[in-house]
Amino acid sequence: MVLGIANDMLLSVAVLVASGAHILASASEKSGARSELSERKLLGGDPMHASMESNELGMRMMELVNLTNRLEENTEKVKIDAGETIKMKEEKKTKLLDVTQLLEEKKREKVNLDKKISDFAEEVRQIEKEYFALLGKTKELGND
Repeated sequence: MVLGIANDMLLSVAVLVASGAHILASASEKSGARSELSERKLLGGDPMHASMESNELGMRMMELVNLTNRLEENTEKVKIDAGETIKMKEEKKTKLLDVTQLLEEKKREKVNLDKKISDFAEEVRQIEKEYFALLGKTKELGND
């Protein structure tokens, strides 16, 4: 918005400078002096535009206007890029949250599974102990 206002102000100043140069050129033509502006006029060029082009300040103003326009375009691109970056950042945050939740769930499942494995191993040891106890009794009974 500020750039737009600055752009309008620059154009107003450029038109004012061009008008002043045109008035000076007209005065020079009336006095009989032949200038580059009058030659352009004879060639069919727009006198206001021609005087603005021949005027160093006008050329600088046009350059400033062009640079201002490029700055506005680049600012819009940066805003768009920033918006996309923010959107991507939010998506990454959401994905990170999902992955973190999944990791916590998998950790809980691992703890439960480790407990089940431990309980199963204990049961196997108990069964093995009972087996060997029964095997020992069987051998004693077989020896008697």
